[in-house]
Formats: sequence, C-alpha cells, structure tokens
Amino acid sequence: MTIYFGYIDPIEEIRGVKSRVKNLGFYDSGIEDELTPGTSAAIAEFQRCINFPADGELTTETRQALAQVHGS
Repeated sequence: MTIYFGYIDPIEEIRGVKSRVKNLGFYDSGIEDELTPGTSAAIAEFQRCINFPADGELTTETRQALAQVHGS
C-alpha cells in the first residue's frame, strides 16, 4: 500500500474539487468521484464567498479561483 502525504487530486477531477472545498470548510461529505447536489451546494457557497454568481456550476473560472484560494 502506498500512502501519499500532502497529495490532493488535480483540480480537473471531481475528487480534487471536493477535496479543496472540504479543506476550505464548505463541504463535509465523502470524497468520491461524483458531482452530487451536496457538491454543487458547496461550490455555490464558495462562489458566494468570492463574489462569483452562486449557481453551483463547476466552470473553468470557478476551478481556477478554487485552486488559487486553496493554494494549489
């Protein structure tokens, strides 16, 4: 078994998005590879906090902002 310390999935993957919104405190569910209503709600809350339209859509701009705010 390999353990990766400090590893986070790429922002292009749903798991990477979920990990980042969870680390920032917007999401508290599991990190699976599926976009769920809970994920969309977390994305919308993040968007609200950064003054983006809070539609919960995972756009390129939202991914970029999430990566920037999260730090990777």
